[in-house]
Amino acid sequence: MKRLFYYPALILLCLLALLLNSCSSATKHFTAINGAYVFNAESDTLVKYPSDFMFEENEILIYSPEDSRTQAAEYQTVRLTLQSHDYNVGGFYDYAIEIAYTVHNNKLIIASIPNQMPIYEHFIIAGSTDSVIITVGDENAYLVNLTNATAQKLFNDTDFNNYFNKDSIKSLVFARVISVSPDGRYILYISNRNYIDDMLANSFDLYYYDMQTAAETYIMNFYDKEILTWDKSNPASFLYRELRISSADGARTFSPVLRHSIEDNRQYMFLNLNEKYRAYEMMDDEHIYVLRRSAERTVEMFEGHEEIIQTAALYIANIYGRDMFSVDPGRYTTVTDVKMSDTKEYLAFWGSYINRQGVILTELVTIHVESNDIVSHYEQTVDDYYIDSFYWMPNNILAVNFINLTDFNRDACRLHEIKHTFRLNVFQEGSTSIPALEDPD
Repeated sequence: MKRLFYYPALILLCLLALLLNSCSSATKHFTAINGAYVFNAESDTLVKYPSDFMFEENEILIYSPEDSRTQAAEYQTVRLTLQSHDYNVGGFYDYAIEIAYTVHNNKLIIASIPNQMPIYEHFIIAGSTDSVIITVGDENAYLVNLTNATAQKLFNDTDFNNYFNKDSIKSLVFARVISVSPDGRYILYISNRNYIDDMLANSFDLYYYDMQTAAETYIMNFYDKEILTWDKSNPASFLYRELRISSADGARTFSPVLRHSIEDNRQYMFLNLNEKYRAYEMMDDEHIYVLRRSAERTVEMFEGHEEIIQTAALYIANIYGRDMFSVDPGRYTTVTDVKMSDTKEYLAFWGSYINRQGVILTELVTIHVESNDIVSHYEQTVDDYYIDSFYWMPNNILAVNFINLTDFNRDACRLHEIKHTFRLNVFQEGSTSIPALEDPD
């Protein structure tokens, strides 16, 4: 009798241990780093977030994917005084900034700047290790040489005072830089300078600046339009979309993916999406995703409890190869900020659902693509920490930034190695029928 009892009990204990090991994976393989960081995938570096509450030195960490360790990188700082516009009385005033930078693997890396310093944005120029484009607000952009600590104004704003009108209901957006082409030649920017004095709804025009010829050229009116990415097969073409709002119910959808060629100044259809996918969002420079809801179904939870949930499928499509696949997001009826790991094995996203008390909860979710298993999920609030952002790093390492709500000196970045172990996804769908990208509705 002892033998007959022993083996089933042993098997049960092994299964229980396996399940517990799987369920605890959310707290395993974490390496904590003081502070919060942005991961720079091109150079394998972590750049420190600025602090909202105190001045602290910038920090750049070099990431080593072999053993998931990091080391501090030496950086230099450059102080510059640029010109900025005064919207209240017109004219210009001095705008002092500090830039922290280093070069790693022959790539220029700009560090985050504490918010006590004046705010600016930066745009990296492909192939350059000593020059960067710096913008101050919506006014102008500068080509900054870090070696010589010099700045060259890019856009001609000598007629700025002609746009100044204290009775205007709009704030002047003189030249808001949107993107720089992958080869570093073209700068896309928008401006409302042609609409500043009218009483109509705010509108914007899209222009490009040619770094080789210094010419500024009008492209199109850019009201209710959005830049998506640059065409990977042609550095002189960018992809964009138009926002469409239904007059019946106010639903927001988007146009097919459109392409504009700067060289011949023409628009083309890049991807004529099926109407089923017009609520798409960009994942990276070559993938889009859309969450589609379907019929309700009853799911058995724990202790015999049943719950009715609305089934959903998360569709991922490559806009170049046109290939497509779907994953089951489980109980999460709202999905945002979907990111794919470098190995294409896992997806990570913010998922929201409503619990039995009617409270909306948000979690960071990771899914194994091939099996549709939810591997790990993290509540947005863990003790006194709030999950601020996340990034995929090489070898399926997920970097998660935690902001400490009670002690801002104890913000933390944790590196979590995502692995697919045995885990039951009780919400898992079977095979999902995937409509083609360009089929009629």
